[in-house]
Amino acid sequence: DRMARYETRKHAAVNSFYEEITGTGYEADLADNSLMAMIRFWENFRNKKMRVKSPEAARAIDTEFEADNARFFSLVKPGRDREAKQVNRALKTLIRERSQLLQEMRAERINNSFLGYAGKALVPLTQWAGFNWRVNVALLGAFAAKESAVATLGALYEQGDASESLESRMARGEQDFTPLHALALMMFMVLYPPCLATAIAVKLQSGSVKWMLFAMGYPMLLGLVVAGLIFTGGSLLGLSGLQAMAAFYLLALAITIAAGFITPARSGAT
Repeated sequence: DRMARYETRKHAAVNSFYEEITGTGYEADLADNSLMAMIRFWENFRNKKMRVKSPEAARAIDTEFEADNARFFSLVKPGRDREAKQVNRALKTLIRERSQLLQEMRAERINNSFLGYAGKALVPLTQWAGFNWRVNVALLGAFAAKESAVATLGALYEQGDASESLESRMARGEQDFTPLHALALMMFMVLYPPCLATAIAVKLQSGSVKWMLFAMGYPMLLGLVVAGLIFTGGSLLGLSGLQAMAAFYLLALAITIAAGFITPARSGAT
């Protein structure tokens, strides 16, 4: 059972932590529920410190947290206290293991969710545009609103460091991604239907479900074709992302100019 496996790893990490700090003067401070309080204290302190840019602001945060709980603060910033340093090292190990477990559990929930299965089912179609199942899940989530795709990707590509950007996380998680992937995804998002609310507005204004489905399906299909041409065509021709972008814009410009020379046929005089 998966949950039993996670529970076993959790208990092993906690037991290992208590073994490390046995005999120190901080053992009683971290018993039972106090350990979780210490972890939250540590994470809140780290997150606040990540946001500050000036030494004065950093010192103010130190003062705030030290006033809140001096014992916990001495473990976060142990100074020359040997026992505090020992507990600090054990805490770092425990927090890393906890973060890893939480990431694995979240990833497994997403993998086994409806969106996860749907994203994987679409891979045979979207692979020509360079989209993997994670990108597919983000695009499915973008039905609600385009901007939600970024938040979905942020959840799919777990954050190892509070200061790590989504770009660096995706680069770490998808080492085979290239600028062609990015260009194909950008062009798809440009052509992607705005949101579900727009589709509902089309239905209300036109009074037709068919027009609503067309307003959603056509730009999606067009975006997939364009993204597929960019990614697959660029890959076959050995183009870089910049070269593919230049070729795409030149082609679009040529088509636009050519279309300007087309004279519509005029009906004869009656």
